[in-house]
Formats: sequence, C-alpha cells, structure tokens
Amino acid sequence: MSLASARYFVAQLLGPGDAFRKPLLRELYEPVLTNLGNRVLVLRGFEREGEAATVQEWRCEILRAE
Repeated sequence: MSLASARYFVAQLLGPGDAFRKPLLRELYEPVLTNLGNRVLVLRGFEREGEAATVQEWRCEILRAE
C-alpha cells in the first residue's frame, strides 16, 4: 500500500473462498512474523482507527486439517 511518499506492507485476514474479499479483521500495517510453530503463526503490527494507531497481534492457528 502506498500513501503519499510512504510505502507500507499490509496484511489482511480473509475467509477461504471469499470472492468479495471482505476482511474478517481490520488491516494490519507493517506486520512482523514474531512466532512460527506447529500449526501456529503470530503476526504483530499496527491497526489504524482514524488518526490513531494501536499495536495488534494476530495468533493464527490451524484448528482442523482437511
């Protein structure tokens, strides 16, 4: 994503097969992989709400393998 003269990496969480690409959570700006393990990954970044930003962490787990 590019805004003015800055460029940002952005992560989105989408449902599988979502043709409309509707995010399940707000976008995570400047995500960093902080943990990777058996069926789990953790991303940390910033979530924007208007002019404010908060640190957010996503813990993504595979609940059932198909």
